[in-house]
Amino acid sequence: MKMTVRGIQMVDYISKKTGRPVKGATLFCSHKDQAVDGEMTEDVFVSDSLDCIGLAYALKPGALIDVEYNRRGYVADLRILDSKPADTAGAANTGEPAGTAEPADTKKSK
Repeated sequence: MKMTVRGIQMVDYISKKTGRPVKGATLFCSHKDQAVDGEMTEDVFVSDSLDCIGLAYALKPGALIDVEYNRRGYVADLRILDSKPADTAGAANTGEPAGTAEPADTKKSK
């Protein structure tokens, strides 16, 4: 599933439920969904036990990724499709989708 990374949180704690360590990265992502007007958001946990964890640690907000899930619904693999971060600063200030905000100097002249 193709997604855009919006945020990244490193995870490292002991599970209260199992008593086992949980380590990896939670990726906060958005993607298109036909049932949603706009984009759907979700979080994706990538365990440090996966071969692709190095990719998850190297990601920056704005990167386009492809996530593969196993039959139980857990992340099985991760590929980076475009690592170039989008212009998320402009989008946050204007309410427009990332990459569509006009530069600040052109807005002053209107």
